[in-house]
Amino acid sequence: MLTAKQLSLRGEIGASDVPTIVNGTAEQLNAKWRQLVGLDPPEDLSNSWPVQQGSYMEPFILDWHQKKLGYPLEQRGEVLRHKRLEFLTCTLDAYDRVRDAVIDSKCTSWSIDWATQFYTPQLLVQRDCMDASLAIMLISVAGREPEEVEIEFDQDYYDEVIARIEAFKICMETMTPPVALPKLVAPEEWRTVDLNTDVTPNYRDEIIGHLMDWRATHHACHVHEQAATLAKSLVPEDVGRLFFKDIAIRRNKKGNLSIRSRDDE
Repeated sequence: MLTAKQLSLRGEIGASDVPTIVNGTAEQLNAKWRQLVGLDPPEDLSNSWPVQQGSYMEPFILDWHQKKLGYPLEQRGEVLRHKRLEFLTCTLDAYDRVRDAVIDSKCTSWSIDWATQFYTPQLLVQRDCMDASLAIMLISVAGREPEEVEIEFDQDYYDEVIARIEAFKICMETMTPPVALPKLVAPEEWRTVDLNTDVTPNYRDEIIGHLMDWRATHHACHVHEQAATLAKSLVPEDVGRLFFKDIAIRRNKKGNLSIRSRDDE
């Protein structure tokens, strides 16, 4: 749990809020918004076993890991502010100076994959606040010895995380309840689905129908695009309009040609 001093140094949004802001359900997102704008009191976590277990285990996990590393993990519990988003802060679990990495301790009864997917946005914010090279999650699953998971950096994923945080901040400033967005999954967590053998997806039959239509029209679509390109390339530069049956080629004021059928109009 954060101390009173740590809480006083936090910004309006903390890194621990970010997983919910990025991928929370509509109910979770609204509850987080109400808490952060002051409509509801902060959630009482004193009787939450997972939260209290993590708080109790964190010092031991970090002590154990630095013993294995052979050097100290620094800046434990230090509150840092984001370099660009001044309203955004994080409370470091630890900093590994040797590898220039932020380290965040997590205890979970779920899998490492679940923890990585859920907490990756939080780790990216911590990495940013520290201006570190790496972000490492130190995960203990069901009480087992913690394992390191290095968070991979993907620019497009990171940009979307920041965009969602900024959008949530606007909702706070305007007192507008946020709207849940489609789940954002980090690229390293993407799955492979083979519908040739996997019959379980509930979207299987519908998507197969669309894919069959795509395959049936793919060659015709290529011929269609190529024919339009070749036809337009033959139109003299002083021709503004050209007609054949129900097909028309028109030149706009910038000199660009378009081709369409009357059926398209």
